[in-house]
Amino acid sequence: MKSVLKFLKPISLAHFAKRYRHTARLPCKVCVVGANGVIGRHLALYMKMNSAVLNLTLYDTEEIEGLREDISHIDYNPWVFAHSGEKELHQAVDCSQLVIVVCGCRKQDEVDDNKLFETNAPIVMKIMDAIMESNAKQPFVHIITEPVNTLVPLAALTMQKYDHYDERKLSGSTSIDLMRARLMYAEFLHVDPYKVKLPVIGGRSEKTIIPLLSVREPSENMSKEERDKFLKRLRMADMDVMNAKCGEASAQFSVAVAASRFCYSVVEAICRKSVKDVAFIPCKTIREDVDYFSTRFVLEEDGVKEIDKLPDIDGEEEALLEIAIKEIEASCKMAKDYYENHGKKEVKKDDCQQEKDGKKAAKEEKKPEKEGKKEEKKLEKEEKKEQKKSEVKKDDCQPKAEDAINSNSLSEREINANGDIYHILSSFVRLLIFEFPKSQNHYELSGEVPSAANIVDASTIPLVLVRSIL
Repeated sequence: MKSVLKFLKPISLAHFAKRYRHTARLPCKVCVVGANGVIGRHLALYMKMNSAVLNLTLYDTEEIEGLREDISHIDYNPWVFAHSGEKELHQAVDCSQLVIVVCGCRKQDEVDDNKLFETNAPIVMKIMDAIMESNAKQPFVHIITEPVNTLVPLAALTMQKYDHYDERKLSGSTSIDLMRARLMYAEFLHVDPYKVKLPVIGGRSEKTIIPLLSVREPSENMSKEERDKFLKRLRMADMDVMNAKCGEASAQFSVAVAASRFCYSVVEAICRKSVKDVAFIPCKTIREDVDYFSTRFVLEEDGVKEIDKLPDIDGEEEALLEIAIKEIEASCKMAKDYYENHGKKEVKKDDCQQEKDGKKAAKEEKKPEKEGKKEEKKLEKEEKKEQKKSEVKKDDCQPKAEDAINSNSLSEREINANGDIYHILSSFVRLLIFEFPKSQNHYELSGEVPSAANIVDASTIPLVLVRSIL
């Protein structure tokens, strides 16, 4: 028997660990801001399918209760919650470990990057303020809203005014470029895309996407024409999708899949795993004059830990890198200019706050006078209370007529009580003397014929006594 138990113990423990392993993981809340869009809906679906997520919160300015109800019927672990409207933004991002920003306008054929930035910039700033105000510790923030090269620096500037800002947890989505480059090179080689390694660095805009073909794996020979064609196809992929859709919308499904892969990496990092991935992040290790760059890094629970250095690249890629750095610097400058112009409005608000502070200071100066008046009122109230107490004592010494009446009524009650006791005792004595001798036993001894009215059972005496008392 002992041998059987020894054999079953490790099996049962292993089965228990596998069966209940989901209860031991860390709680992870993911919030998708802009969940009612096409990309947001697919991101919500992919995050619902991640068993490491415990709480999936969907937010949009429009009503999304139907989307929540639909996604919640999928038999995966995360609980799904929905919030809509500007008033519920803080509640949606509260206590989140990962916030995915996919709201705002998408890139269209008639809209350039400048107009797109002016449209989406105030939305992103409002979301960043809500995130920092609702959380004591900054969560991971992943921005998919375009243009990424400008909105990520703007988000950083917005969050820098808070004490708990952590640049290691801020990133912009560039996974789509990596996914496209790997697919295109796999098509060129006629191999499986998962067997291809092709780094993509730089940024998210057309002139900042740099595929490092010099370090590709497997390294097949490519002519200059083939490399130029590959680069053009990769950079114009967004336009190709828009042209195929008649200019109505940009890439949606592929962007959602690529972004979900990075979000999966973030969730793994939150669960205390070390992961390598690519995104547009605050980075100063590439060059001293570069503040933001898309490169490969190690992601852990506290954010970006190690950033990979640039590999040895050829002359063509160095030229592309110089152009990309200038474009990224221009995007950062645009973000700073917008933030400074927006900051002037905040200064006006600060002036109003200063006026309010001045009014508060004046009120504080007047506080001693008010406190003195309050003390005087308290003294008056205390004097009145003492007077009332003295009057009450006099009333106790000289009882009123009503009290006398009440005392008389009490004496009458005592008299009535004494009379009731006398009546009870007299009835009891009468029963013992006159009625009880006429019981059935008495009549049997005397030989008299008893009448029904004269017979009293001894067991009825207590009942009669109780009735008389009542």
